[in-house]
Amino acid sequence: MATDQGRFGRLGEVRGCWCPPGIRPVVCKQQVRQYIYAYAAVAPALGKMTSLILPYANTKMMNLFLKQVSEDFGEYLIMHANG
Repeated sequence: MATDQGRFGRLGEVRGCWCPPGIRPVVCKQQVRQYIYAYAAVAPALGKMTSLILPYANTKMMNLFLKQVSEDFGEYLIMHANG
């Protein structure tokens, strides 16, 4: 079995603004970042895959993903790659 996690998203665009010649506008700049995370587990030998699209990459989301993996692959023995 192989697992992976990826981050997909966008960065906000910083754009210029118009002002009369000789005046430098004072404008706050905000960099917008929006992401979504895709978690996937694949078992090529079994021809099975499971995945979740989640809003964050943290312990809570990983636990949700691992719960999904255990439900979808519960009848199979899954061993750690190094163990």
